[in-house]
Amino acid sequence: MISNSAEKRIVITGLGAVTGFGQGVQALRKGLVEGKSCIRKIEDEALSDFKSQVAAMVPAEETEGVATEDKVNRMAHLAASEAIANAEIEKEEIKSCALIGAIGWRWPSQQSVESGQVGSISYGEGLKTLKETLGLGGRASSCLSACAASTQAIGQACDRILNGELNMILVGGADARANPLGMAGYEKLGALAAAWNEEPSKASRPFDKKRNGFVVGEGAGFIVLESLSQAIARNVKVLGEVVGWSSNTDAFRLTDPRPNGEQAKHCIKKCLEMSQLHPQELSWINAHGTSTKANDRMELRALHGALGVALVDTPIVAMKSLFGHLSMAAGVVETIGTVLMFEENVIPKTLNFHEGDSDLDFSFRVNSVTERLQEVPQVVLKNSFGFGGQNACLLIRSGLENWNE
Repeated sequence: MISNSAEKRIVITGLGAVTGFGQGVQALRKGLVEGKSCIRKIEDEALSDFKSQVAAMVPAEETEGVATEDKVNRMAHLAASEAIANAEIEKEEIKSCALIGAIGWRWPSQQSVESGQVGSISYGEGLKTLKETLGLGGRASSCLSACAASTQAIGQACDRILNGELNMILVGGADARANPLGMAGYEKLGALAAAWNEEPSKASRPFDKKRNGFVVGEGAGFIVLESLSQAIARNVKVLGEVVGWSSNTDAFRLTDPRPNGEQAKHCIKKCLEMSQLHPQELSWINAHGTSTKANDRMELRALHGALGVALVDTPIVAMKSLFGHLSMAAGVVETIGTVLMFEENVIPKTLNFHEGDSDLDFSFRVNSVTERLQEVPQVVLKNSFGFGGQNACLLIRSGLENWNE
């Protein structure tokens, strides 16, 4: 339920990102507004044997200057630092700021695997490092729900603010799987796009009939969430508001989503019910949109089941068509992209959509052109659906026109 109490309203006051477009939210903003892909041909010799030869990798020079050997931790540090600065958090406030994150593990080299010298790898290592380097004094916790992880982390953070447990949380994710072990796992599942190696910008084609897999992306994103009352007290700019969140699990298979999208549908509906908003009030949908056969069909069925006839007139956007699939960081980077588009009054385009699956018995609209909006409040549904049937959804609103102190 949307509350008019400033203590119960949860707002976004800081953004930070690193993507294939470059370091910083302004690089992401520019890429989304221009609608140009940052997916490129892979040049790493260590990845030359894979069928898929495209990825949206973060150039090494974009993460220079951070004192850690691990690329995932460097990206996380840069994105989190930018979010903190963007939210104008003072040194004393850092001491009480909590952290919820989904940071991919450090990938060992193929040589270390073959020699049996991998050692132990902990998911929590990156989060612990980030907390220490940033000087965050609040507690830290991981969210490990696959490609829905950072979206679910945002929901968990909202719960803690709503129940009065915390007032300010840094939340987000980082991942980099364009490496031999990461690519090998996805290739064995047949999940990677391999038909567009000579035309990289055409490889990620969410919801398009000719899609044949997703494109690995790299990146990180963090946002600062806090109660509206605290944002007002700190006199900082409010960038957006989270008005609904939900998560559940299909419990279907280790990787495949449940084909009929039933649990994903319930996740979307619960998110709408929490916000007391109706499907017709959605400005657009920021879809999970991976460009895989199974996931895209499931998501469309879930959207149709949850939104009904409203789906026909609600533009669907799939940002992965521009910067690839960022795994555990996907949800938060796409959330950041949503907030940036609020500021631009733009619905960004989805690349490479020409024709949908002919056997779906309902209509939908994938947004294939950059669309300018009137300066009105927007409400966006953000979906994330991960391996193992992990489902997480958010409703994000621009402006605070309905707030009464």
